[in-house]
Amino acid sequence: MAKARSKPDVADLQHDEVADSIAHMTEWIQDHGRRVLIIGIVAVVAVASIAFFSANQDRTARDKSDRLQAANLIYNQALLAQNDDARKSQIDSAIGSLDNLRDDYPGSDAARLALYIQGNCFFSLDELDSAQSAFEDYISEARTPEEEARGELALGYTHENSFYLTDEDESIDQAEVHFALAADLAPAESYLHYSALLNRARVLELRSQDQQALELYERIAGSRSLPRASSSSDTQDEGDGDAGFNLTSLILEQVRSRTEPQSFQFTAQLRADRLRATSRLLASPAPSEEAAPAEENSDQPAETTEPVESE
Repeated sequence: MAKARSKPDVADLQHDEVADSIAHMTEWIQDHGRRVLIIGIVAVVAVASIAFFSANQDRTARDKSDRLQAANLIYNQALLAQNDDARKSQIDSAIGSLDNLRDDYPGSDAARLALYIQGNCFFSLDELDSAQSAFEDYISEARTPEEEARGELALGYTHENSFYLTDEDESIDQAEVHFALAADLAPAESYLHYSALLNRARVLELRSQDQQALELYERIAGSRSLPRASSSSDTQDEGDGDAGFNLTSLILEQVRSRTEPQSFQFTAQLRADRLRATSRLLASPAPSEEAAPAEENSDQPAETTEPVESE
């Protein structure tokens, strides 16, 4: 049976607590030296792992950002290529780089944005089926309504261009559907929202739905606090923690730079005025033919007009 511990007296209670603690710690370390060593190693490994993980995260983010920007740069340079072969070669190179990025970082923000840039690459090559597939995949992986809106807007452009190439009514119908979805999904008063509305109105004109198009133009023209077509007022995407980039930083300026510099309001007003003028011209009756001169009495000689002599 273990011996009972004796009750401490006043002298024991007055003992130097610091010295006592050191003594007990020393004794415990002597008895449990191996255990202390293991605990110390685990702690060091844990700290090192956290530091390595953080550094690796930074390197990973930089790698994704660098590769995205490199692919996007190749794509933009390709648009300035002097001939079609060089242009296609550069764009194919960008597409391949983006495929590798998606393979290396599946499920990341970078992989998702790579799809969007790939869609633009295919679009530039008039490979509209591939562009459509890329934009549809981008929408399926979207994490916010704004990302979905951007994908729907791109799909609208793709179907509209398909209409110009094939003259198929189904393509223009699909373009209108996607522009409408983009407008509904985009944040209110955002660049994406009004861009989608303007594009939808234009497509409605192509479908000869002038009254609906006019209503949209007037709605935009009468709105307040509209973003300018070249502004940076879009809501930023909520990322998955990838540092060094976000889903808008690489492509929005590129998109905006190809948009007319006037405000959405001014653009809508111009289009509305043009549409009204066109509608009035189409609605006005054709000018009536001038009444034929009354048949003159054949018994009377016809009057002749003498030329005026110059002085």
